Amino acid sequence: MRRLMIALVLAILVAPVTGLAIGSADLYAAYEQMQQVPAQPAEVIELADYTLERHDFAFRIESGRFFFFEPLDINGARHDWGGLFVGKGLFQFEPQLPMERNQMQLFFESDSLNRECEYAVMLFNDTVAAWLREAGTPVEDAPAVWDEDARDELETLHAHLTRNENKAYLFEALRNVTFPLRRPFLLVDADLDDATEVFYIFNPAQREEVSLLKDYKEFFVSFFMETVCNYSVYADRTYRKINGINRERIKTSHYTIN
Repeated sequence: MRRLMIALVLAILVAPVTGLAIGSADLYAAYEQMQQVPAQPAEVIELADYTLERHDFAFRIESGRFFFFEPLDINGARHDWGGLFVGKGLFQFEPQLPMERNQMQLFFESDSLNRECEYAVMLFNDTVAAWLREAGTPVEDAPAVWDEDARDELETLHAHLTRNENKAYLFEALRNVTFPLRRPFLLVDADLDDATEVFYIFNPAQREEVSLLKDYKEFFVSFFMETVCNYSVYADRTYRKINGINRERIKTSHYTIN
């Protein structure tokens, strides 16, 4: 019964996006695969002087390796969905909205992030995977299994993505993998240099596409990921139109504060 319910939820989640028919068994199997720590990398590339960017975010790689997870098999097609970065990188996030910059001050005592990062789990769709492959160089003699340090970090980061309160992010990743939208999906789960774990999420399927979350800890015990920022790209003043209407023609009629 539990298997059937999860499959139905998955089908409801992704089916309305297009008219394509995808078997619930495929979706359930893909979701189950995403919940398991990958036993070994499927492919390894070397990256240097590369920047992966989304709205208000940049992951700048000085040098390192990216380990692709085993692709998902959905409807007979194989789809990339994530991987592990190991190396020297910078996690940079700088929201442009004053309200979100104030939020950053509350949580980080800074209005932006520019932190070193050695490990990061990334979830994405095929478009982002293609960007990484184009920028990288295949590692022909890569190890067939994780080394001990990489495995430990992968388990720690992956565990946060698969906790009950965070499983919605796996659903969202699967939805974007199965039916990609015009703007690519990206989730970066990073362990920063001061042992702070953060999520950056760009999800085009959400009304507020951009999110930043921070791991809440007490006495070194992780409790949950708390939201720091959550906003729409259309809040940016550089966008001239909202839903096809010129921004200047949209006026606030009233405010209600409770």
